[in-house]
Amino acid sequence: MSINLVLPNENQQVIPQHISVLQYNILAGNLATPKHFPYVKPKHLDWENRRDVIIENIHVLGYLPSIIFMEELDQYWSFWKNKMDELGYDSVYLKRPSLNISSWSGRFKHDGCGIFFLKSKFKLLEEISWIYEDIHDRVALVAALKIIETEQIIVVGNTHLYWNSKKLEDQFKELQEFETAVDTMIDLVTEKYHIDAVPVILGGDFNNGPNSEIYHYMQEEFGNDNVSLRSAFDIYKQFNNESRIIQSQDYGPEYEPGHTTVTSRRCWTIDYIWYDSNTTTVKSLLKIPEEEELRNENINWYEGKDIQEDLQKTGIPNSVWGSDHVPIVAIFELK
Repeated sequence: MSINLVLPNENQQVIPQHISVLQYNILAGNLATPKHFPYVKPKHLDWENRRDVIIENIHVLGYLPSIIFMEELDQYWSFWKNKMDELGYDSVYLKRPSLNISSWSGRFKHDGCGIFFLKSKFKLLEEISWIYEDIHDRVALVAALKIIETEQIIVVGNTHLYWNSKKLEDQFKELQEFETAVDTMIDLVTEKYHIDAVPVILGGDFNNGPNSEIYHYMQEEFGNDNVSLRSAFDIYKQFNNESRIIQSQDYGPEYEPGHTTVTSRRCWTIDYIWYDSNTTTVKSLLKIPEEEELRNENINWYEGKDIQEDLQKTGIPNSVWGSDHVPIVAIFELK
């Protein structure tokens, strides 16, 4: 099995039986502030500017992906629902509740999780909206989609775990609730639609790295006995300058990319696309920009401003990337 590395806006041929999936934490508008991102030029934090950049980022393949997972999705009803409808997407959305006060997003939560899917390719069959029973007001979405051309059914899911990677107990509690939601949907689909196995593709910001227990649980334990999850990017570091094709069967957390988010505070991988390797294969991955490329704007613009030294390192968002995360994209084929 070979896997190709796709360059941004390469305009490769769209293969109808392939399913392209984009995962993107788009940075909620109420969090895109100079307090959180002091190194970013104010115009790059402005919502109306950022939303246009995010739309460009969504087109990063050179064509629209089949499915988009979004976290920190706000302005859904006032902007994203209609805008994505114009682009050809149907969608499901769940806003976070405002039950608790958090250090990062405060009392009133403006964002949630969303799944967008091309109306020309999929029909929504079932949806589960899940609010986690914890103090962090986190949520998950799980949907069953029917592929219109083949009538095959897939289960897709999206979540955004609590931001503090050191509080594993909190993250695990959310993750296990996500697992319950996914298992519930799988059971519903297999029983209601009389099928033996259903492909599963999950995306989200899991707020922990490839060497974490969160990653290990997703890879080794998540899901029922019929599901064997892998991260789509668990072979990524095997790509090199000489070859954009991987033939090797080696995979694991050590091969994950070095980053999916780059800010003054961090540069690491916390965004993932997971797939059931029993039913699905990866055909292509989108190249992730190098750290240096993501840090090459906003340099020294803040000279003379009162910004503490450890926050003066640059990162995203900027004029090219609309969030503090980059979109990651995998292209799949069902077995």
